[in-house]
Amino acid sequence: LLLQADSTATNSIVADGARVAGSAQVEQRVVDEVSSMGDLTLLERDMRIGVTTLPLRRYVAVRMRQRLYTVLKRAFDIAFSSVALLLSLPVMAVVAAAIHLETPGSVLFRQRRCGKAGKEFEMLKFRSMTAQAMALQDSLRTLNECDGPIFKITNDPRFTRVGRILRRYSLDEIPQFWNVLRGDMSLVGPRPLAESELCLC
Repeated sequence: LLLQADSTATNSIVADGARVAGSAQVEQRVVDEVSSMGDLTLLERDMRIGVTTLPLRRYVAVRMRQRLYTVLKRAFDIAFSSVALLLSLPVMAVVAAAIHLETPGSVLFRQRRCGKAGKEFEMLKFRSMTAQAMALQDSLRTLNECDGPIFKITNDPRFTRVGRILRRYSLDEIPQFWNVLRGDMSLVGPRPLAESELCLC
């Protein structure tokens, strides 16, 4: 086992003969005899990989690729969500009118969700349930069909007639294109969880 200067191995199993290069950090990982940990710092608990000991030329190249990817991904999100919002305006008008005519309450459902790096934002959806849906959730918890933090009932009695149609065709999620346009979330990425769900993961 070779741990060079300023390298650390925390809560890890490092096999005899493995080499952990200088300034590298190993956390929550099994390192076998052929592994070299000189290029990357692995922080698997946070699902992040941070470059720490790459030679300057490779480091700059990696950072430039990362920056280009980030810029192109954001440009795609802006372009796609803008077009989607414009094209779906007639559909949104019909959906909003149908929700308003069927049940009292706001046309939109707003919920605090956790985005990148845990940053909270207000996610928008068309309301597919009664206005008192969140208040009724505790009384329906015995009908929950999922383990853990997720709450799901196949024939949830809180759904409105319009709401069942919206959910079936995912029309309730159209307002989320606004969240994508604002940069709260991305078209391609993990599902933003509510804080009450995220803390239990």
